[in-house]
This record gives sequence, structure tokens and C-alpha cells, in this order.
Amino acid sequence: MAEVCAAWLDAPRKTRCISIMGCDGSGKTSIIKRLRESEPERFKSYVGKRLYRNSILYKIAVTLIRPLLFQGREKFDDTLAPFNYLRAAAALPLLNIFSGSRLTLVDRALTDFLIVNRKSDNPRLHWASGLARIFGQRIPIVHLLVPQERLSQRKREMTKTGHAKYDRMLFDCLSLRTPTMYVLFHNGGGIEKSAASARNIILHLSRK
Repeated sequence: MAEVCAAWLDAPRKTRCISIMGCDGSGKTSIIKRLRESEPERFKSYVGKRLYRNSILYKIAVTLIRPLLFQGREKFDDTLAPFNYLRAAAALPLLNIFSGSRLTLVDRALTDFLIVNRKSDNPRLHWASGLARIFGQRIPIVHLLVPQERLSQRKREMTKTGHAKYDRMLFDCLSLRTPTMYVLFHNGGGIEKSAASARNIILHLSRK
């Protein structure tokens, strides 16, 4: 049974999508932008939340249901976490198929869509996080880690306690699952050095 599950979830051998993830302010967007601009013939980018926010059902829910709940967009995404995850999991293989010859650097990973209260002292996996054991193509993931001192200079959106819990929770979740292709990347340096190092890792993970 484990072998069948692994075959079902494993990414294609020549996957054209790689997730770049990390807490808010970890440098995901900056690294992706730098790689895309320096080598546009090799890299392109994709905002991960579009995997579910492009859905007609999601747009209807935002228009008709969110005003009734008096929730901001992030809180509403927490409420819809199971739907968002399944919708993103269904869209990801199509993104991989139609990526063309360039590598698509996806800002965020599927697991991100099952995390709620991400900017609080206690970010946690949604109670429906078991969906990840059955659904969701496991493309390579580069998880950006950044020291709290550096994070607080970039964005003051995550608390020190929440930052540590977020990174630990994701490490425990992603490193222990099978199959997985998961790399921790320390992003505490300058953008030039970080982008160059990330480029080497990404190209290795792409299984070209």
C-alpha cells in the first residue's frame, strides 16, 4: 500500500516546477525574482496562491460568503483551507505539464495552504492536514530559513515564537514524509550570494 501511495504522489521524473517556500519575509519572492530576471530563458515564476484563487468557486465564495463572516482574506483562506488545498493539488499537475521548457519557481508549497494562524504565536496545521497523505503531487521543495533578527528587519509580520514554530512544524512535516524531495536553505546572506546558491540547488533538484 505504501508503494502505491508513493507512486501516486511522486512528482514526474522531469518535473518543471519547484516550490520555494518559507515564512513571510524569508526572501522567497526576492530569490525567485532575481533568478527569473537574470535567466529569463531558464526560469519563470508563479504565485502559488493562484493555484486556488483562480478557481471560480473560490471567487464566488470571496464575493458572497466572506462578507457574511466579516473575515479578511487571510482568515478566510484559513477557513477554506481544505478546499484550497484540494483545488491547488488538482491544479499543480497541470501547471507542471504546461510549464514548457523553463523551470517554474512556485512561490509557496501545497503544505502552506494547510497552515492556519501563520502570523500568530501558534501557527498550526489545519485539522484536515491528513489530505496531504492522499492528495498533492510532491514536487521538489526548497524551504528558506532566515534568522529572526534578519526576518524582523524585512517584515514585522511574524512573532519570534511563531517564526520558530512555523519552521519546525514544516521541517517535521516535510522531512519525514515519503516520497519527498526537500531541502533546507539558509537565507541569511545577501541576495546575490543567496540567489547563486539557490540556483545550483534548484537546477540539481530539477532532475534535468
